[in-house]
Amino acid sequence: MYNYKLTYFNMRGRAELARYIFAYAGMKYEDIRVEWKDWPEIKQTIPFEKLPIMEVDGIIIPQSLAIARYLAKETGLAGATSLEEAQTDALVDCMNDFTIMIPWNEKNKEVKEKQIEELFLIHSPVLMKNLTKALGEKTWLVGESVSRFLPILIHKVLFENKQAVLTAALIQSSQPKHWFYGRCMFFFRHASLFSKYVYM
Repeated sequence: MYNYKLTYFNMRGRAELARYIFAYAGMKYEDIRVEWKDWPEIKQTIPFEKLPIMEVDGIIIPQSLAIARYLAKETGLAGATSLEEAQTDALVDCMNDFTIMIPWNEKNKEVKEKQIEELFLIHSPVLMKNLTKALGEKTWLVGESVSRFLPILIHKVLFENKQAVLTAALIQSSQPKHWFYGRCMFFFRHASLFSKYVYM
């Protein structure tokens, strides 16, 4: 059994996906939270000077999606075959294309809120439409069981910003039997399953 140490700031952000996977799989890990006031001193000691990083028996893995891909494979959430892994990676990258548009570094609160509102009102419906097409009449987006895309969906679309939940609600009101909405809200309702592990 490996010893895992996940290091990130004291917030959800880019490390939350890894935390969800740890929680989903029931895996033990050390959750190291860095305070902003300590970051300038710590930064020089971190590979590529960015967080999150994860240590696996002393070996450091940087980059949030690299961490997530590793954990997904270790926990059986990456897909049953190499083809399913590629399909999952494609969906993950599509979701990442959306999340990198979020103005994380904007200092002006009013400007940031306006940009986020526009992002979720304009781009979120397009994302949901395309993910719905990917789902089609299937039960799962990839293969015949849960893929790691679903924890990403929870974190990046439903939990990270309240406007995303509003967008999902708008989709439900216009399409009551919207399959994709149903899959999203199933996991949203069961958030306590994850949060009781993530926020202990």
